[in-house]
Amino acid sequence: MDANKSKSGWGANLLIFVVMIFICLIVAEVILRIAWRGYQPLPQSESMMTYDDTLGWVGKPNYDGWLRESRMTVSCQTNEWGFRDDPPLPVSQIQHKRRLMFLGDSFVMGTGIEKNERASEVIERLDSTLVCYNFGIFGYSTDQELLALQKFGQRIQPDDVLLFFCANDLVYNDSDFGHRTPKPHFYLDDNGTLKAGNVPVPTTPEPNPVTTWFNDRLAIGQLTDRIIARIDYKNQPKSRSKRTDPELNEVAEDTTVDYLLINSDSLEISDLTFHILKAVRDECRRQGTNLTLITTPSSRQWTETRDETPQEIKKVLAWCEELDIKAIDLFPLFYSDYLENGEALFLPDNSHWNAEGNRLAAEIILKHLDETDNSIGIE
Repeated sequence: MDANKSKSGWGANLLIFVVMIFICLIVAEVILRIAWRGYQPLPQSESMMTYDDTLGWVGKPNYDGWLRESRMTVSCQTNEWGFRDDPPLPVSQIQHKRRLMFLGDSFVMGTGIEKNERASEVIERLDSTLVCYNFGIFGYSTDQELLALQKFGQRIQPDDVLLFFCANDLVYNDSDFGHRTPKPHFYLDDNGTLKAGNVPVPTTPEPNPVTTWFNDRLAIGQLTDRIIARIDYKNQPKSRSKRTDPELNEVAEDTTVDYLLINSDSLEISDLTFHILKAVRDECRRQGTNLTLITTPSSRQWTETRDETPQEIKKVLAWCEELDIKAIDLFPLFYSDYLENGEALFLPDNSHWNAEGNRLAAEIILKHLDETDNSIGIE
Protein backbone atom coordinates (compact mmCIF):
# COMPACT_ATOMS: atom_id res chain seq x y z
CA MET A 1 0.00 0.00 0.00
CA ASP A 2 2.77 2.40 0.92
CA ALA A 3 4.65 1.49 -2.24
CA ASN A 4 1.58 2.29 -4.35
CA LYS A 5 1.15 5.63 -2.62
CA SER A 6 4.81 6.40 -3.18
CA LYS A 7 4.56 5.62 -6.88
CA SER A 8 1.38 7.68 -7.13
CA GLY A 9 3.02 10.64 -5.41
CA TRP A 10 6.09 10.40 -7.61
CA GLY A 11 3.91 10.35 -10.71
CA ALA A 12 1.91 13.36 -9.53
CA ASN A 13 5.10 15.32 -8.80
CA LEU A 14 6.48 14.47 -12.23
CA LEU A 15 3.26 15.63 -13.86
CA ILE A 16 3.35 18.90 -11.91
CA PHE A 17 6.99 19.38 -12.91
CA VAL A 18 6.21 18.83 -16.60
CA VAL A 19 3.23 21.20 -16.44
CA MET A 20 5.34 23.88 -14.75
CA ILE A 21 8.04 23.58 -17.40
CA PHE A 22 5.38 23.83 -20.13
CA ILE A 23 3.91 26.96 -18.51
CA CYS A 24 7.38 28.51 -18.17
CA LEU A 25 8.07 27.84 -21.84
CA ILE A 26 4.79 29.47 -22.83
CA VAL A 27 5.55 32.53 -20.68
CA ALA A 28 9.09 32.73 -22.11
CA GLU A 29 7.73 32.45 -25.66
CA VAL A 30 5.26 35.29 -25.06
CA ILE A 31 7.90 37.51 -23.48
CA LEU A 32 10.37 36.88 -26.30
CA ARG A 33 7.77 37.64 -28.96
CA ILE A 34 7.01 40.96 -27.28
CA ALA A 35 10.43 42.06 -26.09
CA TRP A 36 12.97 40.46 -28.45
CA ARG A 37 13.45 42.48 -31.61
CA GLY A 38 15.13 39.54 -33.32
CA TYR A 39 11.95 37.45 -33.43
CA GLN A 40 10.73 36.74 -36.94
CA PRO A 41 7.08 35.68 -37.20
CA LEU A 42 7.72 34.27 -40.68
CA PRO A 43 10.54 32.00 -41.87
CA GLN A 44 13.72 33.97 -42.55
CA SER A 45 13.94 32.78 -46.13
CA GLU A 46 11.70 30.76 -48.34
CA SER A 47 12.97 27.64 -50.04
CA MET A 48 13.67 29.60 -53.22
CA MET A 49 17.32 28.54 -53.19
CA THR A 50 18.75 25.36 -54.62
CA TYR A 51 22.09 23.57 -54.30
CA ASP A 52 24.89 24.43 -56.72
CA ASP A 53 28.06 22.33 -56.69
CA THR A 54 30.25 25.34 -57.57
CA LEU A 55 28.60 28.36 -55.96
CA GLY A 56 27.10 26.56 -52.97
CA TRP A 57 23.59 27.83 -53.64
CA VAL A 58 21.69 29.82 -56.21
CA GLY A 59 18.05 30.66 -56.86
CA LYS A 60 15.80 28.08 -58.42
CA PRO A 61 15.61 28.73 -62.17
CA ASN A 62 12.43 30.51 -63.29
CA TYR A 63 11.16 30.72 -59.70
CA ASP A 64 8.04 32.79 -59.05
CA GLY A 65 7.28 33.34 -55.38
CA TRP A 66 8.61 35.24 -52.39
CA LEU A 67 11.95 36.43 -51.06
CA ARG A 68 11.85 36.34 -47.26
CA GLU A 69 14.86 37.64 -45.38
CA SER A 70 15.49 39.86 -42.35
CA ARG A 71 11.81 39.75 -41.34
CA MET A 72 10.79 41.21 -44.71
CA THR A 73 8.87 39.63 -47.58
CA VAL A 74 8.83 40.79 -51.19
CA SER A 75 7.82 39.18 -54.44
CA CYS A 76 10.61 37.46 -56.32
CA GLN A 77 11.04 36.01 -59.79
CA THR A 78 14.26 34.51 -61.12
CA ASN A 79 15.57 33.99 -64.63
CA GLU A 80 16.81 30.78 -66.21
CA TRP A 81 20.12 31.06 -64.34
CA GLY A 82 18.45 31.41 -60.94
CA PHE A 83 19.12 35.11 -60.36
CA ARG A 84 16.52 37.75 -59.53
CA ASP A 85 16.64 39.40 -62.92
CA ASP A 86 14.96 39.45 -66.31
CA PRO A 87 15.83 36.77 -68.87
CA PRO A 88 19.29 37.66 -70.20
CA LEU A 89 19.22 39.41 -73.55
CA PRO A 90 21.49 38.00 -76.27
CA VAL A 91 24.62 40.13 -76.58
CA SER A 92 24.01 40.44 -80.33
CA GLN A 93 20.82 42.43 -79.61
CA ILE A 94 22.48 44.97 -77.31
CA GLN A 95 26.00 45.39 -78.66
CA HIS A 96 25.36 49.12 -78.97
CA LYS A 97 24.70 49.41 -75.23
CA ARG A 98 27.10 49.45 -72.31
CA ARG A 99 26.63 46.29 -70.26
CA LEU A 100 27.07 46.32 -66.48
CA MET A 101 27.45 43.14 -64.42
CA PHE A 102 26.39 43.53 -60.78
CA LEU A 103 28.03 41.08 -58.35
CA GLY A 104 27.08 41.02 -54.68
CA ASP A 105 24.94 39.62 -51.91
CA SER A 106 21.53 40.57 -50.49
CA PHE A 107 22.15 44.30 -51.17
CA VAL A 108 22.44 43.59 -54.89
CA MET A 109 19.68 40.98 -54.87
CA GLY A 110 17.36 43.47 -53.16
CA THR A 111 16.37 42.19 -49.73
CA GLY A 112 13.18 43.87 -48.56
CA ILE A 113 12.54 45.89 -51.73
CA GLU A 114 10.82 45.26 -55.02
CA LYS A 115 12.94 44.48 -58.04
CA ASN A 116 12.35 47.84 -59.73
CA GLU A 117 13.68 49.66 -56.66
CA ARG A 118 17.17 48.16 -56.85
CA ALA A 119 20.19 50.20 -57.93
CA SER A 120 20.60 48.13 -61.10
CA GLU A 121 17.08 48.94 -62.29
CA VAL A 122 17.34 52.60 -61.25
CA ILE A 123 20.48 52.96 -63.37
CA GLU A 124 18.71 51.51 -66.40
CA ARG A 125 15.86 53.99 -65.98
CA LEU A 126 18.24 56.93 -65.63
CA ASP A 127 20.33 55.99 -68.66
CA SER A 128 18.76 53.97 -71.47
CA THR A 129 22.16 53.31 -73.03
CA LEU A 130 23.04 50.99 -70.13
CA VAL A 131 21.97 47.39 -69.56
CA CYS A 132 22.38 45.92 -66.08
CA TYR A 133 22.74 42.23 -65.33
CA ASN A 134 22.06 41.50 -61.67
CA PHE A 135 23.90 38.49 -60.20
CA GLY A 136 23.20 39.21 -56.54
CA ILE A 137 22.35 36.30 -54.21
CA PHE A 138 21.88 36.74 -50.48
CA GLY A 139 24.72 35.30 -48.45
CA TYR A 140 27.29 35.44 -51.24
CA SER A 141 30.84 36.53 -50.46
CA THR A 142 33.61 37.67 -52.80
CA ASP A 143 34.80 34.14 -53.55
CA GLN A 144 31.37 33.11 -54.82
CA GLU A 145 31.14 36.32 -56.81
CA LEU A 146 34.48 35.48 -58.45
CA LEU A 147 33.09 32.07 -59.43
CA ALA A 148 29.91 33.69 -60.77
CA LEU A 149 32.06 36.01 -62.88
CA GLN A 150 33.98 33.05 -64.26
CA LYS A 151 30.79 31.11 -64.97
CA PHE A 152 28.59 33.82 -66.48
CA GLY A 153 30.89 36.66 -67.56
CA GLN A 154 31.63 35.32 -71.02
CA ARG A 155 27.92 34.76 -71.64
CA ILE A 156 27.00 38.42 -71.19
CA GLN A 157 30.35 40.02 -72.10
CA PRO A 158 30.05 42.97 -69.70
CA ASP A 159 31.83 46.25 -70.31
CA ASP A 160 31.94 46.91 -66.56
CA VAL A 161 31.85 44.64 -63.49
CA LEU A 162 30.54 46.29 -60.34
CA LEU A 163 31.64 44.30 -57.29
CA PHE A 164 29.76 45.23 -54.11
CA PHE A 165 31.76 44.57 -50.95
CA CYS A 166 30.36 44.14 -47.42
CA ALA A 167 32.41 43.96 -44.23
CA ASN A 168 31.27 40.39 -43.59
CA ASP A 169 32.95 39.29 -46.82
CA LEU A 170 36.21 39.43 -44.87
CA VAL A 171 34.86 36.67 -42.64
CA TYR A 172 33.00 34.49 -45.14
CA ASN A 173 35.79 34.60 -47.73
CA ASP A 174 37.86 32.59 -45.27
CA SER A 175 35.28 29.97 -44.36
CA ASP A 176 33.84 26.70 -45.67
CA PHE A 177 30.40 27.95 -44.64
CA GLY A 178 28.30 30.99 -45.42
CA HIS A 179 25.32 31.50 -43.15
CA ARG A 180 25.85 27.91 -41.92
CA THR A 181 25.58 26.54 -45.45
CA PRO A 182 28.53 24.84 -47.22
CA LYS A 183 30.25 27.09 -49.75
CA PRO A 184 33.44 27.14 -51.82
CA HIS A 185 36.59 28.21 -49.97
CA PHE A 186 39.73 29.37 -51.73
CA TYR A 187 43.13 28.82 -50.17
CA LEU A 188 46.80 29.51 -50.89
CA ASP A 189 49.01 26.56 -51.76
CA ASP A 190 52.65 26.26 -50.71
CA ASN A 191 53.66 28.42 -53.68
CA GLY A 192 51.24 31.20 -52.72
CA THR A 193 48.90 30.40 -55.61
CA LEU A 194 45.16 30.81 -55.05
CA LYS A 195 43.29 27.53 -55.40
CA ALA A 196 39.58 26.70 -55.23
CA GLY A 197 38.76 24.44 -52.30
CA ASN A 198 35.63 22.75 -50.99
CA VAL A 199 34.52 22.24 -54.61
CA PRO A 200 32.36 20.47 -55.47
CA VAL A 201 30.56 21.98 -52.52
CA PRO A 202 29.29 19.33 -50.08
CA THR A 203 25.57 18.84 -49.90
CA THR A 204 23.66 19.19 -46.65
CA PRO A 205 21.02 16.73 -45.44
CA GLU A 206 17.39 17.70 -45.75
CA PRO A 207 16.30 19.59 -42.61
CA ASN A 208 14.07 17.85 -40.11
CA PRO A 209 10.55 19.25 -40.65
CA VAL A 210 9.89 19.40 -36.90
CA THR A 211 13.10 21.34 -36.27
CA THR A 212 12.37 23.62 -39.22
CA TRP A 213 8.90 24.44 -37.88
CA PHE A 214 10.32 25.00 -34.38
CA ASN A 215 12.97 27.42 -35.64
CA ASP A 216 10.68 29.17 -38.12
CA ARG A 217 7.67 29.78 -35.90
CA LEU A 218 8.79 29.95 -32.26
CA ALA A 219 10.86 32.71 -30.69
CA ILE A 220 12.50 30.18 -28.37
CA GLY A 221 13.54 28.10 -31.37
CA GLN A 222 14.95 31.12 -33.20
CA LEU A 223 16.90 32.26 -30.13
CA THR A 224 18.30 28.76 -29.64
CA ASP A 225 19.22 28.56 -33.31
CA ARG A 226 21.00 31.92 -33.11
CA ILE A 227 22.99 30.84 -30.06
CA ILE A 228 24.05 27.65 -31.84
CA ALA A 229 25.04 29.71 -34.90
CA ARG A 230 27.20 31.95 -32.72
CA ILE A 231 28.91 28.91 -31.20
CA ASP A 232 29.45 27.42 -34.65
CA TYR A 233 30.98 30.69 -35.85
CA LYS A 234 33.39 30.92 -32.91
CA ASN A 235 34.44 27.31 -33.47
CA GLN A 236 35.18 27.76 -37.19
CA PRO A 237 38.70 26.85 -38.29
CA LYS A 238 40.95 29.88 -38.37
CA SER A 239 42.48 31.42 -41.45
CA ARG A 240 44.12 29.23 -44.06
CA SER A 241 45.98 32.20 -45.49
CA LYS A 242 49.69 32.70 -44.94
CA ARG A 243 49.51 36.01 -43.13
CA THR A 244 47.16 37.93 -40.85
CA ASP A 245 46.99 41.66 -40.35
CA PRO A 246 47.71 42.71 -36.74
CA GLU A 247 46.32 46.17 -37.44
CA LEU A 248 42.90 44.71 -38.16
CA ASN A 249 43.08 42.31 -35.25
CA GLU A 250 43.28 45.28 -32.90
CA VAL A 251 40.21 47.09 -34.26
CA ALA A 252 37.80 47.95 -31.46
CA GLU A 253 34.21 46.75 -31.49
CA ASP A 254 32.78 50.23 -32.04
CA THR A 255 34.67 50.60 -35.34
CA THR A 256 33.02 47.63 -37.03
CA VAL A 257 29.93 47.53 -39.20
CA ASP A 258 28.79 44.00 -39.88
CA TYR A 259 27.25 42.12 -36.95
CA LEU A 260 29.65 39.20 -37.36
CA LEU A 261 32.57 41.53 -36.84
CA ILE A 262 30.85 43.50 -34.09
CA ASN A 263 30.07 40.38 -32.10
CA SER A 264 33.44 38.71 -32.53
CA ASP A 265 35.51 38.53 -29.36
CA SER A 266 38.65 38.95 -31.46
CA LEU A 267 39.11 39.75 -35.10
CA GLU A 268 41.35 37.38 -37.00
CA ILE A 269 41.10 38.71 -40.52
CA SER A 270 43.55 37.21 -42.97
CA ASP A 271 44.72 38.61 -46.27
CA LEU A 272 42.94 35.87 -48.24
CA THR A 273 40.46 38.48 -49.49
CA PHE A 274 43.41 40.36 -51.02
CA HIS A 275 44.24 37.33 -53.16
CA ILE A 276 40.58 36.81 -54.11
CA LEU A 277 40.32 40.43 -55.21
CA LYS A 278 43.47 39.97 -57.25
CA ALA A 279 41.86 36.94 -58.93
CA VAL A 280 38.73 38.99 -59.69
CA ARG A 281 40.91 41.70 -61.21
CA ASP A 282 42.81 39.17 -63.34
CA GLU A 283 39.59 37.52 -64.51
CA CYS A 284 38.16 40.90 -65.54
CA ARG A 285 41.33 41.67 -67.47
CA ARG A 286 41.12 38.28 -69.14
CA GLN A 287 37.53 39.00 -70.18
CA GLY A 288 38.39 42.54 -71.28
CA THR A 289 36.09 44.29 -68.82
CA ASN A 290 36.53 47.14 -66.33
CA LEU A 291 36.32 46.33 -62.62
CA THR A 292 35.04 48.63 -59.88
CA LEU A 293 34.64 47.70 -56.22
CA ILE A 294 31.81 49.45 -54.37
CA THR A 295 31.86 49.51 -50.57
CA THR A 296 28.48 48.70 -49.05
CA PRO A 297 27.35 50.54 -45.89
CA SER A 298 25.44 47.98 -43.83
CA SER A 299 24.60 49.89 -40.65
CA ARG A 300 22.09 52.69 -40.35
CA GLN A 301 23.59 53.79 -37.03
CA TRP A 302 27.06 54.08 -38.54
CA THR A 303 25.84 55.92 -41.63
CA GLU A 304 23.86 58.48 -39.66
CA THR A 305 26.51 59.20 -37.02
CA ARG A 306 29.99 58.79 -38.54
CA ASP A 307 31.70 60.67 -41.33
CA GLU A 308 34.30 57.96 -41.80
CA THR A 309 34.86 54.55 -43.28
CA PRO A 310 35.30 51.52 -40.97
CA GLN A 311 38.86 50.29 -40.55
CA GLU A 312 38.06 46.94 -42.19
CA ILE A 313 36.79 48.69 -45.31
CA LYS A 314 39.75 51.09 -45.34
CA LYS A 315 41.99 48.06 -45.48
CA VAL A 316 40.05 46.71 -48.47
CA LEU A 317 40.33 50.08 -50.21
CA ALA A 318 44.09 50.03 -49.60
CA TRP A 319 44.21 46.58 -51.20
CA CYS A 320 42.28 47.97 -54.18
CA GLU A 321 44.82 50.75 -54.58
CA GLU A 322 47.67 48.25 -54.39
CA LEU A 323 45.98 46.04 -56.99
CA ASP A 324 45.03 48.95 -59.24
CA ILE A 325 41.32 48.21 -58.77
CA LYS A 326 39.05 51.23 -59.11
CA ALA A 327 36.74 51.75 -56.12
CA ILE A 328 33.84 53.88 -54.91
CA ASP A 329 33.54 54.30 -51.15
CA LEU A 330 29.86 54.85 -50.35
CA PHE A 331 30.33 55.35 -46.59
CA PRO A 332 31.12 59.11 -46.55
CA LEU A 333 28.71 59.72 -49.42
CA PHE A 334 25.83 58.05 -47.58
CA TYR A 335 26.66 60.09 -44.48
CA SER A 336 26.73 63.35 -46.42
CA ASP A 337 23.40 62.61 -48.09
CA TYR A 338 21.77 61.83 -44.76
CA LEU A 339 23.02 65.09 -43.25
CA GLU A 340 21.78 67.07 -46.23
CA ASN A 341 18.40 65.41 -46.75
CA GLY A 342 17.65 63.74 -43.42
CA GLU A 343 16.10 60.74 -45.13
CA ALA A 344 16.63 57.21 -43.87
CA LEU A 345 18.52 55.10 -46.37
CA PHE A 346 17.85 51.77 -44.65
CA LEU A 347 14.99 49.35 -44.18
CA PRO A 348 13.50 48.60 -40.73
CA ASP A 349 16.22 45.98 -40.14
CA ASN A 350 18.67 48.95 -40.05
CA SER A 351 21.07 47.00 -42.25
CA HIS A 352 19.80 46.74 -45.83
CA TRP A 353 19.18 49.71 -48.10
CA ASN A 354 15.65 50.87 -48.80
CA ALA A 355 14.56 52.31 -52.15
CA GLU A 356 16.13 55.67 -51.26
CA GLY A 357 19.46 54.02 -50.43
CA ASN A 358 19.41 52.16 -53.73
CA ARG A 359 18.55 55.36 -55.59
CA LEU A 360 21.50 57.15 -53.99
CA ALA A 361 23.90 54.31 -54.81
CA ALA A 362 22.64 54.24 -58.40
CA GLU A 363 23.15 57.99 -58.87
CA ILE A 364 26.68 57.83 -57.45
CA ILE A 365 27.61 54.91 -59.70
CA LEU A 366 26.07 56.54 -62.75
CA LYS A 367 27.88 59.82 -62.07
CA HIS A 368 31.23 58.09 -62.01
CA LEU A 369 30.44 56.11 -65.14
CA ASP A 370 29.54 59.34 -66.94
CA GLU A 371 32.55 61.30 -65.69
CA THR A 372 35.21 58.72 -66.35
CA ASP A 373 33.99 57.14 -69.60
CA ASN A 374 34.45 53.45 -68.75
CA SER A 375 36.92 54.13 -65.93
CA ILE A 376 35.63 54.80 -62.42
CA GLY A 377 38.09 56.61 -60.15
CA ILE A 378 38.81 55.69 -56.56
CA GLU A 379 37.17 57.84 -53.91
